[in-house]
Amino acid sequence: MEKDGKSLSLALQKSTGGGSINNQKDSLGFTLDGILHNASQETVFSSCAQDVVSGVLEGLNGTIFTYGQTGAGKTFTICGDVHSYQQRGIVPRALHQLFAEIESRLDMEVSVKVSYLEIYNEVMYDLLADDPGASGSLTVIENKSVTDVKGLEKREIGNEQEGLALFFAGETMRSTAEHFLNKESSRSHCVFTVYVEARSGGDASELVTASKLHFVDLAGSERTKKSAATGQAMKEAMFINKSLSFLEQTVNALSKKVHHVPFRQSKLTSVLKDALGGNCKTVMVGCVWGEDRHLEETLSTLRFASRVRTIETHPVVNESKDPHVLVRRYERQIADLKQELVMRDTFTGRGRVSYDEYTDAERQEIKDRVRRFLDGKLPVTDMPIESLRQVKETFVQFKVAFETLSLQAPTPAADTVGGVRDEPASRAEEDADVPGGVGEADTSEAGFSVGTAPGLSRPVATPTRGKQREEAVKSTTVDSHPVSREGGGAPADRSQQGRAPSRNAAYDQFKRSTAAGKALSGTLRQEQLSLQEKRYALRDLATGMNSDKEEIDRVTELLKAKREANKDGSDITDEEEYNLLGQLKERKTAYRAAFAQVKIIRQDIEQLKMTAQTAKENLVAAFQDWDRSEDFEEGGGIDDDPDEEFENLKQRHMMQNPEAMAFHVARKTTLHRRAQAPLQAQYQGEKGRGSMARKKERETLRNFGQRA
Repeated sequence: MEKDGKSLSLALQKSTGGGSINNQKDSLGFTLDGILHNASQETVFSSCAQDVVSGVLEGLNGTIFTYGQTGAGKTFTICGDVHSYQQRGIVPRALHQLFAEIESRLDMEVSVKVSYLEIYNEVMYDLLADDPGASGSLTVIENKSVTDVKGLEKREIGNEQEGLALFFAGETMRSTAEHFLNKESSRSHCVFTVYVEARSGGDASELVTASKLHFVDLAGSERTKKSAATGQAMKEAMFINKSLSFLEQTVNALSKKVHHVPFRQSKLTSVLKDALGGNCKTVMVGCVWGEDRHLEETLSTLRFASRVRTIETHPVVNESKDPHVLVRRYERQIADLKQELVMRDTFTGRGRVSYDEYTDAERQEIKDRVRRFLDGKLPVTDMPIESLRQVKETFVQFKVAFETLSLQAPTPAADTVGGVRDEPASRAEEDADVPGGVGEADTSEAGFSVGTAPGLSRPVATPTRGKQREEAVKSTTVDSHPVSREGGGAPADRSQQGRAPSRNAAYDQFKRSTAAGKALSGTLRQEQLSLQEKRYALRDLATGMNSDKEEIDRVTELLKAKREANKDGSDITDEEEYNLLGQLKERKTAYRAAFAQVKIIRQDIEQLKMTAQTAKENLVAAFQDWDRSEDFEEGGGIDDDPDEEFENLKQRHMMQNPEAMAFHVARKTTLHRRAQAPLQAQYQGEKGRGSMARKKERETLRNFGQRA
């Protein structure tokens, strides 16, 4: 690596079999946008992804993908280590940055959705579906130069924690296998996509920006001689290398700016069409294995990176107009135009003409006129023609009258039709003997009957039920403290217990029966109450701010409408506009004051969290000292409560880094789901066959080892 941090030189060894004249190069040089050697995950994110994530809220599409040989660290770069907050990858850091920026932009309404696509052996799978192992009807479609996957589920998320939980859940369903170069090698390409729709200025704004951010973890290219892949792993490697070869052909065509670019050669290039050569800001992270024995793979990755660097993309802001806002705007314009027509009729001396939709009474009046005209009781000169709408409604009533007369026309006699029974003269006579016509409601009785239940089917009242419930409540609570989960009564003295008490029972006994436990527990309770009051105050302020924001939008819309009316010469006094400006200023002042108060309360909440954490740590430390001093039965011990252990771990991480809360909660949620429903998915299609083939290969090797 050169001193500029962007140039890289590789020394090559010339072969000796070429004779006295050898024109082989002894070195190769590559120039890239940056070289990260032994860099931390934070450095990788800030150098490669931070700007791309920031542009998403501005309406710019983004793509970050990793490329390189198997085992070079592509998945670690994109996903990171789910067990370590410090070693989290680009995706968790991007979700944190995205929602942090959303929270800081109070004047912007943002909705976020995510999807997770897997491409295994040229078959696409939805990792967020209820049955991710099923190969559904996922197809790549193009709509106005925008590439999308039809049938791919897009889950809406409201915060960082929800996004991380879905990402971790999808990670557990990926296809991985072990070979010589990588203990957990990705056997498929995965695309995690974040869809962002943002609107500035509240609901009144008709301009909406819609952008998407792709995180692509490509499967590693591998030489089967080095990875020692056989059987199913060999088949998967063939599909991986084939799709990567098509990707290289596509990139090569884009770099040379040829007329035809082979995007449709594979599912991977089809999905990434707009990311590679379209409206997108694309960043490639090349992962190499810096050892002499992997020199060929390193050169291949660097050459591919050099070609990607020459591709020109043209990211633009994806702005569109919200149809709902446009409908409201058009409704206002229609109302204004109707008012203009009324004014014109008044000035020209015409009578009042209604331009609204006809009511039932008005339709009946036109119908009566048409009937009288057909009966000869109304001359044609008395048929009013005042508007185009009235003409259309008159024609409609003429059609209704014609259909009615056609139904009432007499039919031929029976003897002229060969003895066939005469048809009824009208629909009314046909339905006369029918209790209720088809589609008509039976109004003879209200509701319907389902019969009468037998008397013996009623439950027998138990006089002691309330007393039993009262005793049950008494047996599960003692002085508002929860008791042991194993027993139904209050914890007895330890010397009388036939077994060692659980940690919950011992912890509760310490808080109730010792002076130190009572004092420390009271302090913790007081801190928690203060924290709860601050949170309630924050919630009330947020509610008030939302009301102020709605009022600001309403007054702004009124002020805008009145200013537009002033341009048309309407009689709008300056006093009305002055009053609106005063209301707007008052609301904005209240909004800013509430926002300042929110910042103060948030600081108080953080301080109270730390104080409550300190109080809890003091209580736990005192309990542990008391717990060690007690005499327990040998071998009994105290079983750790997983929830209590997680809470302690979470509090420790919160003290070190408050931003880590969402990461650890999402990880716990994922682990809890896996514990409740072990991963025994019945994969279907190509993925199912691959899973079964790997299972059989492992059993064969195990049986062979046992026989040997």
